Amino acid sequence: MSSTKNFLSEELLKEKEKKLRLFSSLLKAYEISECTVMAWGGNSQLMKAVEECAEFIVALFHAKSGKVSNIDLASEIADVMIIAMAAARSVGIENVISEMEKKIEKINLKLQDSESEQSKKWTAMANETFAPKSSKKSKKNKSNKK
Repeated sequence: MSSTKNFLSEELLKEKEKKLRLFSSLLKAYEISECTVMAWGGNSQLMKAVEECAEFIVALFHAKSGKVSNIDLASEIADVMIIAMAAARSVGIENVISEMEKKIEKINLKLQDSESEQSKKWTAMANETFAPKSSKKSKKNKSNKK
């Protein structure tokens, strides 16, 4: 029983450390975003956000086919999260915070009704989009390329 308790305590501690690192990184991104908006201007940061989001979308599609590693995908996610802070400053951070709170509440309500049609639709779409491709299909594609 003691080893199970220690394992759970260690896992909870590791999870807490991950959250602290994430929050620390987000805080640093928020702080540096003030400098980037002041140095390069809000409109410039909004255009940079378009670029970073586009790169993220491309990476997501490539991840589906295995052309992008998790590290590469993580890098694109980091770019989007960092530039999102500058974009938030550009449009008004209070507005963004308010909208985030509304959206989080909406997601919480959907999660409470996990059997909802919307939940089923999103789950099916995610499974279809990010499910690994079958080996038969990849063998077929290889034979067609010869």
